[in-house]
Amino acid sequence: MTRLRCRFHLREGVPGGFRYSNLDATGAHGAAYPVTVPPSVGDIVSHPGAGQVEVVARHWELPEYGSRSFPRGAQEPQDVYVTLIVERAQGVFRDEVEDPATAEE
Repeated sequence: MTRLRCRFHLREGVPGGFRYSNLDATGAHGAAYPVTVPPSVGDIVSHPGAGQVEVVARHWELPEYGSRSFPRGAQEPQDVYVTLIVERAQGVFRDEVEDPATAEE
């Protein structure tokens, strides 16, 4: 069965462009988070290393047949990676405003 793994990179604005920082965790299973469904662009994720982040882009990395992730003779790859570009987010309720009809006077 193919494992789907996510790699996170934090994008921060700097003069003249962006800087990208790797947010991947290192652990017993490598430097990517195993998931069943990757977050989509626009999703907000609570990341243990960065707090709340919003996915702004994703890049699928499909292994080549005969590679370490898709050995010769295998029916399907062992790992598929998706790289997620994220930016810091204020959370899902970031645009909330007070309802004037219920505001106290």
